[in-house]
Amino acid sequence: MTSTWEEMEGEDIAQLNVCAGENMNPWCRWPTDRALTSADYVGIDLHARGPDGLRGDGSTTFFVGDNPTAEQRDLYRRSYEYLQATIPVWRAGRTIGDAMAAVPEVPERFRKKLWDLNYGHGCGLGHSGYPHMSPREKPIDDVLKDNQMLSIEVYFGEEGSTQAVKMEQMIMVHDGDPEIIGPIPMDERFIH
Repeated sequence: MTSTWEEMEGEDIAQLNVCAGENMNPWCRWPTDRALTSADYVGIDLHARGPDGLRGDGSTTFFVGDNPTAEQRDLYRRSYEYLQATIPVWRAGRTIGDAMAAVPEVPERFRKKLWDLNYGHGCGLGHSGYPHMSPREKPIDDVLKDNQMLSIEVYFGEEGSTQAVKMEQMIMVHDGDPEIIGPIPMDERFIH
């Protein structure tokens, strides 16, 4: 990952999380020496500054092997559908509080793990944390602006389970539907 980023002339990597197996839930950002096994989820979350100072943040979850359980398929599909339903609420001119109120409700079975979920945060040329949209905090008193870049995310995992899926997509806010920036790869086997 780091050598590919250098080849692409990225300026730096601020944070690289690699989680697999039981380190998916709870989300543990440091890889271990444990070998990947078939049926593991592997989550990668990259916070980096690319050419010309553009800060990005994206994450995805990969599946090792070809035989996911029904539970794994369902978890991945739910996460993907939640992310897709969340992206359109971020529109220029809307207050951050109104956008946060319009985010779909997290299914009950995933709510105990909400400490691992943020609706999103700023990225692009600005500071990578502002605005920070957390369901555990009062919304920031600000308005979304045209061409503002955000990273919108989802983390679904049940308490007591090692299974979890994390996805994060960068968008550019507009008056209409947001623009997807460099789509993050998703496992097509799980979403169709």
